Amino acid sequence: MAVQGEKYLLMMGYIHFLCLLAARYRLQWPLRPDRAAVACILSSVHSLLSLLPALPFAHPLCMFCSLISSGVIAFGKRGVHAFLPQLMAGLLFSGACAFLTRTGAGPSLCLLACTGLCLLLCIRKKEAEWTVLDISFRGKNCCLRAIRDTGNSLSHPALGLPVIVCSVSSVRRLLPENFDPAPEKLLPGFTLVSARTVKGMVLLPCFVPDAIRDAKTGTFIPACIGVCGEPIQWGLIPGSIQIKEEKGRWKRKPFSEKATPPSVNG
Repeated sequence: MAVQGEKYLLMMGYIHFLCLLAARYRLQWPLRPDRAAVACILSSVHSLLSLLPALPFAHPLCMFCSLISSGVIAFGKRGVHAFLPQLMAGLLFSGACAFLTRTGAGPSLCLLACTGLCLLLCIRKKEAEWTVLDISFRGKNCCLRAIRDTGNSLSHPALGLPVIVCSVSSVRRLLPENFDPAPEKLLPGFTLVSARTVKGMVLLPCFVPDAIRDAKTGTFIPACIGVCGEPIQWGLIPGSIQIKEEKGRWKRKPFSEKATPPSVNG
């Protein structure tokens, strides 16, 4: 079988680049173009040399060392861990090329198929949108890890503010020492908001912080905090909240701290 060295080098260099790209999206590591270019050139040269029967470059140990070296060159010392993603992507691409070649397809169609497979490998499932909220209340501060929950449509009927639901332990630093989430033990400065859960309707003690700041964007969010007695790993941000870049600081003055607001049952 006759092989054109220049075309083979270019084709294998592109395939190795696709392998690095698949590993980059799988591991979520940065990939510098110059390091990727050097890794692809060396890997493609090894692939060309492996076609020579008189040399041992086709030995599995040499191929293993080539993949390890490619990952280290492209990603640095931690590139050793890119071996498996590169190997899986390489086996997928080589299998696709072998299948298409047997059906009479040319190199262009093989590269196009490999590109499509790489794009499929790089597609990531959309993760939940999470952030860290910096909450201030009565001179105290705490940080709350929260995710945007489209199923949370809870809002304060009297104030018209969306309600971020969290567990007592998540905001314990902000709460009075004698705080109890039971509705009959409501403290001054808190209101009751009804919420529907998997266990039915419940009443959540709710308070309006002095400020809620998104630690990622630095924006301030007008919202209430609903405290749930059940353990919740994350705070639940209503999907209706639209965080916009604002320079002003949002503060609450709905009730006096000494006043006892009425309970609200939505």
